[in-house]
Amino acid sequence: MDITNSFTDSGFRDYVLKNFSKDKTSIQISDVKNITSLNLKSQKLENLNGIEYFTSLNSLDCSYNQIRSIDISQNLLLKELICNENEILSLDLSANTHLEHLNCAFNRLKKLNTSHNLLLVKLICHWNLLTNLDLENNSLLEELDFAYNHIFGIELGTKPKLKNLKCSQNGLISLDVSDCPELKVLHCANNSLLSIELAKNVILEDLRCFYNHITTLDISQNKLLETLYCSNNKISALDTSHNTKLQTLDYSNNLIWEKDFLIDEIGIFKYNVSTSTYNANFIFEDKELYVSTEARTYKEIEKLKTIIKAFGKNFSKLNQDAINFIQQQHPNEDVESLKLSDIIFEDENIFRIGFDAGESPAGQLFLYISFDKNLKMNDEIIYETY
Repeated sequence: MDITNSFTDSGFRDYVLKNFSKDKTSIQISDVKNITSLNLKSQKLENLNGIEYFTSLNSLDCSYNQIRSIDISQNLLLKELICNENEILSLDLSANTHLEHLNCAFNRLKKLNTSHNLLLVKLICHWNLLTNLDLENNSLLEELDFAYNHIFGIELGTKPKLKNLKCSQNGLISLDVSDCPELKVLHCANNSLLSIELAKNVILEDLRCFYNHITTLDISQNKLLETLYCSNNKISALDTSHNTKLQTLDYSNNLIWEKDFLIDEIGIFKYNVSTSTYNANFIFEDKELYVSTEARTYKEIEKLKTIIKAFGKNFSKLNQDAINFIQQQHPNEDVESLKLSDIIFEDENIFRIGFDAGESPAGQLFLYISFDKNLKMNDEIIYETY
């Protein structure tokens, strides 16, 4: 049976003629009925009329086109549908009971019904116009991303296999993940959450909950946590003593406060709420230098006391040694034009002295010389541009 005229989109028709038609001039049902995979990504397609004849289709990728509607009611064996980056207004999945993977992100969907898709493992639907998402029948989900929608409430229910949940930038007032024991990644930033209970998410590794209204955050049971971004909330205290695997931490712009720390050779180190670190201003030859540290707590700044005191007592010599080394490395440059810019204490074993070298083709150029805790200089210049 000749079905050539069913393909009303010339791009889709030409694609099928080129790749599947036996005579290259017409399309027969026999040409397409046994096709199991179809990749139509970035083909400038406006519709997929004719897709109904691909009755053996398991995988369909029609992403990055200009498709406004798609009828997959006859593709009963479909397991994977990738239709992100289109202009789809509605999507009927009721006939696709074998569907396991769905990516319909960056479309114009106002509704999405997955109640018939009991085998769904992966659902990506971010950047749409969704106001509701009913996931009661999707108990096999392992990955769920509905970020950047208009969903104010979500009932996750029991999701025993859910590992990755991204729901940032919605309007969520509450979020219950207590029945998601396998959760490893939780991104729920830019919502209106007042609290989040994580006691049962014991294998959580990545938590990003910044820009909410959270007042308390208990992560004592999340001992595998490696990444935590919880800035711009209303948290007044944060205990990370149980999170020994934590590598990345940002809790800036909260209500957390640490008392001042005085080091006579430098001055008073104050806790900066915006950066969650201790910083100070150091006067040298009537000029004020900015001294920054990576210390986030009073205990951490205490650990830096020895190296900071040694720096303060010997700074004049250290400064001159650094300038002399730069002169050796750049004998044709005028080091007199260098301006002391800042001091950075990375930890209790190393600090850097920075010099402003002025404008360069790549931007403002800064030179840094590093010293260890014994005040031994590292024979290498670090170049940074801003």
